[in-house]
Amino acid sequence: MSSIVSNSDFEEIIPRVKLKKARIGFISSPFIGSLFAGDIKTYTDYLHQTGTNMVLSLGNLFYIDTKRHSQKKNERAQLLEELILIDPSRLDKKLESAEIEEQIGEYSFVDAEKQFDGIIEKLKSEFSGLDLFSEKTPFYGVLGQSEYDMISHMTNSEIRNETASTRAKIDAARRGIKREIMDLQEEYQELTIKKLQLAKSFKDPENGMSSEEFKTEAERIKSRKISISKRIHPKKSVLEKTFKELSILKKKTIMTNVSINRRKEIWAKNQDYVIESLQEAIPSLKILSPSIGRIHLSVGGRDLPIQFSYDFSKNNASNGMPTLLNSANSALRSLERPSLMIQGGVYPYFVARSIRADVSSPSKFTGSKVFPPQNGGHRYIQLRQINPLINVTRLEKILEGFPKTPDKKISSLLGGFNGGVVENIDKVFRDELLPPEYLTNLSAGKAGTNPKMLKGIFKGDQHYGDPFISMPKTGHKPFIEVFYNNWRRIKKDLGLGKVAFVEELGDIVTAKNYPVGQEVNPLYVKPYELPSYIKGLKKQGLSAEEIEVHLLRNVWLTPTTDIRDQMEIHRTFTGNYSFYQSFLEDARSEGLIGPAVVINSGNHEKNTTLKKGIPLDIDEMIADRIKSTLLYGPGETEPRYPEHSILYHRFGQESISHLERRVGEDGAVLDSYSRHKQISSHRRDSVTGFINAVQSRGCTSTLGIQGHTHVGQFFASKDFFGLTTKPWQGRNAYGEDKNFSIPSIGCDVLMVPTQGLGQGPMIRVDIDSEYLERDIV
Repeated sequence: MSSIVSNSDFEEIIPRVKLKKARIGFISSPFIGSLFAGDIKTYTDYLHQTGTNMVLSLGNLFYIDTKRHSQKKNERAQLLEELILIDPSRLDKKLESAEIEEQIGEYSFVDAEKQFDGIIEKLKSEFSGLDLFSEKTPFYGVLGQSEYDMISHMTNSEIRNETASTRAKIDAARRGIKREIMDLQEEYQELTIKKLQLAKSFKDPENGMSSEEFKTEAERIKSRKISISKRIHPKKSVLEKTFKELSILKKKTIMTNVSINRRKEIWAKNQDYVIESLQEAIPSLKILSPSIGRIHLSVGGRDLPIQFSYDFSKNNASNGMPTLLNSANSALRSLERPSLMIQGGVYPYFVARSIRADVSSPSKFTGSKVFPPQNGGHRYIQLRQINPLINVTRLEKILEGFPKTPDKKISSLLGGFNGGVVENIDKVFRDELLPPEYLTNLSAGKAGTNPKMLKGIFKGDQHYGDPFISMPKTGHKPFIEVFYNNWRRIKKDLGLGKVAFVEELGDIVTAKNYPVGQEVNPLYVKPYELPSYIKGLKKQGLSAEEIEVHLLRNVWLTPTTDIRDQMEIHRTFTGNYSFYQSFLEDARSEGLIGPAVVINSGNHEKNTTLKKGIPLDIDEMIADRIKSTLLYGPGETEPRYPEHSILYHRFGQESISHLERRVGEDGAVLDSYSRHKQISSHRRDSVTGFINAVQSRGCTSTLGIQGHTHVGQFFASKDFFGLTTKPWQGRNAYGEDKNFSIPSIGCDVLMVPTQGLGQGPMIRVDIDSEYLERDIV
């Protein structure tokens, strides 16, 4: 076996890896050895063909049923592949009789350890000859629940065997003491018998023994018995005491009483054995630590620390993000803050969220993502035949969160994705999700091809005119780079190509929304304070350009509470609506069928106008301004973009919340349900609530979008995608008072293959304000 570091050294190993680009693939719970196993070869071929240059394993590389026999054992066996993967020559032959062996066949009994040997052979077969790893692609991993179940089973077996062996030794010692006591008593018993025989002989008239002879012999036997008694009683006492102590020791010799140190010693040995076996089976794999791995990447001179782990929590029917949030929030406070945190587990969804420690410090940002198991998409029909046995095994817990058929069997809609890739481009994370339909579609031509994508950008809660609007400082001095004024350049920098539509998810302007609209930013400089404020900036040694940035942030763009002024600020931010014009142009070029610009109404506008009965629809006014600016030029009577509409949604009107878009007449339809608010929680992870809302409503749309929560989050299952848009507003006094989560800042771009998910991946580009704060060379 190859040597590995001891268990105590795992946490100290943080590989430092240099990459030209950060394109990372994830192998998440493939469960090799089960009917649920994912197709590793197809997925890794895709990674290799698309230039993926690092792979991380998130645990559960294999699956073995280590639970003890019960009435469910036969049903659990349905989840396992046949044992043909085990070499028959390595099986235990408990019975040597040729006649009996002929009757029972080739197999006898296969314990978990032998199954593990077979799994190792299976892993060797699955990973051998893969181009991705033959080119020395860095491949790191952590252990998952399956690996820990195996270690636990091996440890318990060894403790059980050791306990049984010790009890057997104790029993043998007790039997030896009994024999020794009996040997000591044997001569004494023989003399007693002789005395009885002597008395019988004396009384027999035919014996002829004289009285004197009888007396002499009787005295001799008595003296001998006294001598033996004096000799054996002390030793017998010692032996009986030892026997009693052994009896007490036997009662203590049970598995529960094995010392903690001994348990740790056996556990560490078996953990090392499992890790060594995995690394022997997959030579390119390096297990960094039992449950949490850390890597320090250097990508083009940029540091990109990554932490990846397996979630052992038992709440497997949820989405996994709450557990990761706790880890991420703790990591954000540490000096070794990771830029990316990845978590594997038995969750049915891919979930991604942008997390930050302080909205005023964009550099303290962490991308957090939960990957679901890689299931065998081609085995849905087989899985439908299996009744879900809730709480029987951890593997079956995966099935809990998925739809069921009317007969309560697993639906063919089972599963999330066969794999995923995360790519970091200039401080922007790009999530690439691979549906089984795509990976198993041989006609899709994955090698070196780029399927045509329908692309859209989703923005939420911009809050133009709010005292706490986020205006990140960037390398474009002296001005703060407003994202929307630089959209065309940003598209080019990130390689997004043509983005055919945009959706605003409400609260475009902050309106008044009393009492929130009355707050004052503590950084705001009042007019009479301006001279002393500038003087103070100069004393700090700031340059004229830096002073102008401060003025722009804290003085000139600090809004009023007048709604029309806020709308003018919105127009200024979007570059007199040239931002929206980009989508109309791309929509025409791409052949988009459906609206190119959608304006949703938010609760701020509702609370300011509609709720108070004021006949003023702020979002309609914004939409009309965009139309008058972009659709018609001076003196024009016909629109420049007649085939692409600009829609607005009045708050709460569901009739126009359903949208359909496609590229070309023969394109696949992307239907969405977009509203400002589908659930309402500024504090908790919103994925579970979002999913429940979708299921309760019975919405059949492919994509669900909402704003409002100020927490950017994306989740994906096999047949539904959900997006909660990020805001452009910091944590104001109202949010502090209500203990809201710290918001993430930015927007999201989604890309879907125009011919459907069988033709390409689903891609999400997570544009965070950290991107705007980057150093522009």
